[in-house]
Amino acid sequence: MKLSSVFFAKIFLLGLALLCVSAEQAETSSESDNKGDSQQQNEEYTTKNHRHLYEYNDDRYITALGFSESATCDWGLYRATAGDGLNGDLNQGAGSGSKDIYTCISKNPIFGPPITHIRIQKGATCASGYRRAGQALTLNGDLNQGAGSGSKDIFVCYTKRTEDGDPITNIEISKTHPATSQRAEYLDGLNGDLNQDAGSASAYVFFKIFR
Repeated sequence: MKLSSVFFAKIFLLGLALLCVSAEQAETSSESDNKGDSQQQNEEYTTKNHRHLYEYNDDRYITALGFSESATCDWGLYRATAGDGLNGDLNQGAGSGSKDIYTCISKNPIFGPPITHIRIQKGATCASGYRRAGQALTLNGDLNQGAGSGSKDIFVCYTKRTEDGDPITNIEISKTHPATSQRAEYLDGLNGDLNQDAGSASAYVFFKIFR
């Protein structure tokens, strides 16, 4: 009788252990399924919301915009093209007190989605959904920095929202309007000239968009 009791006790414990293992495996399987569903939903969500931006991930689009005091851009960016005899310095001819400021861009996807719209404004604070273009530590973001009290304060803001425009494929600094480009939006009574009232060569931001 004693042997039988021990035997059945062992059988009971073995069965209980098997039940626990089975329950643990079922829970793990359920978590795996849920994780897979969640991952699939995230992929579908990303694809749906960024399809237009990431449809061609081949370095076509401008993903970063900033300004440097050096003709050699930092942060892995490169200088934007300057036309009409401009040398790329946005304060070209503005006098010895002004900062040398060069436009720097990148098409590297590491900087995120493409830029879709550019604004030029007087204030340093950008509107909701926009961010100010980056600048070197020696600059304050004002493109007429050091150009004199009579010059306009000019800051550049951009957005990456798809509802504000198509991805920008190129940015150029020029005096005249290239036929295949459009001029950056300008606000606050500005005329779009990055050197407005600075006494230096006129320079406008133009960009091409993907169609």
